[in-house]
Amino acid sequence: MEFRALGDRWGTATTLAGLAHMTSTDGDHARAAAYFREALDEMAPLGAAEDVPEMQARYAYELWMLGETEEAFATLDEARRAAERVGSDEGRAAVSYHHGEILRAMGELKRSRTELMRAEAVATGHASAPQWVALIVAAIGQIDAAEGDLVAARSRTDAALELANSSRDMPVVGLVLMAYADVALHCGEPERAASFVGAAYGVRGGPDRSTVDARRVEAAARERLGEERFTEAFERGRRAAKSSDIREAARVILGA
Repeated sequence: MEFRALGDRWGTATTLAGLAHMTSTDGDHARAAAYFREALDEMAPLGAAEDVPEMQARYAYELWMLGETEEAFATLDEARRAAERVGSDEGRAAVSYHHGEILRAMGELKRSRTELMRAEAVATGHASAPQWVALIVAAIGQIDAAEGDLVAARSRTDAALELANSSRDMPVVGLVLMAYADVALHCGEPERAASFVGAAYGVRGGPDRSTVDARRVEAAARERLGEERFTEAFERGRRAAKSSDIREAARVILGA
């Protein structure tokens, strides 16, 4: 790695973090966790305290995806203390978001909502990037759906898509479309869910295996529809996403 050869710890750490995100998207959480751990080790001598909590929070999520639950929660606790110590609003939001997402996946919806609402309050108060707020809002919408409040769920996913679309961050747009798919499943609409999965693939150019939702939602839609019907609905969504504005594509899928 060129940065390492130059003795540039900051450049090395940011490159490793980028590799971690890429490998997580591919579903290789072991490599992603290893890259994050190495990046944190590179940053430690620099005293780059404001950037550490966010990276620790994402590292914790990768650990949880690997089944290392105890270490994941210990890392989140460490990240929360670090964020409070340095007064990092972005760090606080990141810790609450990843903690909330882990709790949501575990079915602890009340605690998850508390963490995610805290993340939303900090992120919006700090004027964070719209794609960051979009992820938080979409996750809260998924809790609404799981608790049976489908009107609130739809409202939040609509708001999340507006935020994500304004950022032009296609990976985040894809994650929001997967949230739509999850809401559709809770509405008893597996074909619509499959179309949103296809739309997510379309905007990203492929799958994103970085979250537990990616496998769960796609597998549930596929199981309910069977392979042939799933593929047909998936392709409709993929084509819609590639041929029109993503908000229009979502309207087409919702109106199908």
